[in-house]
Amino acid sequence: MAIKRVIVSVIVALALTAPALAQDNAALTKTHIRLVKKYDDVAHISPQDYAALPTGSAAQTAVLFDIRGEQEFSVSHMPGAIHIDPKIKPADFIAQYGERLRGKTVVLYCSVGARSSKLANRVQDDLRALGSGPVYNLEGGIFKWHNQGRALEINGAPTRYIHPYNRRWGRMVNDQSAAQMRPQAEP
Repeated sequence: MAIKRVIVSVIVALALTAPALAQDNAALTKTHIRLVKKYDDVAHISPQDYAALPTGSAAQTAVLFDIRGEQEFSVSHMPGAIHIDPKIKPADFIAQYGERLRGKTVVLYCSVGARSSKLANRVQDDLRALGSGPVYNLEGGIFKWHNQGRALEINGAPTRYIHPYNRRWGRMVNDQSAAQMRPQAEP
């Protein structure tokens, strides 16, 4: 009987929180659909599929780029991400990284995918001409990654915090207590 009450309690709790989570995820999904239409030549990779790619070793096949401002990156980023200024000129990106990406899968992300889709659209043909593997935008950006409870870091250490970009976009972060405009000390 006690187990039945626990199960019912869990179901009720999930039912009460599901609409809020669905609303946040719906906003990210809606944004992603707009980006797919706007940048129809850009391929997208889900957080699940990205997480399955080999990284962090000599066999690394994926290189991850964070296309957000320095302040955003300083709050948190995905493990192993290379910070890129969102205002970088495509020719400068190619000059700095093109040769190093030969044979590699390239994944770009930002908060929700707008800035990273824009850069992916501008550099993917040149990267492929230099021999890179596929070029992807991370579906839903770092917000979707964070909303799924996936790891973020700051200075090589785990963190729960995420920069909300602005108030409007920040509403797409499920855990509002984790949305911070400045780096935070971990408790």
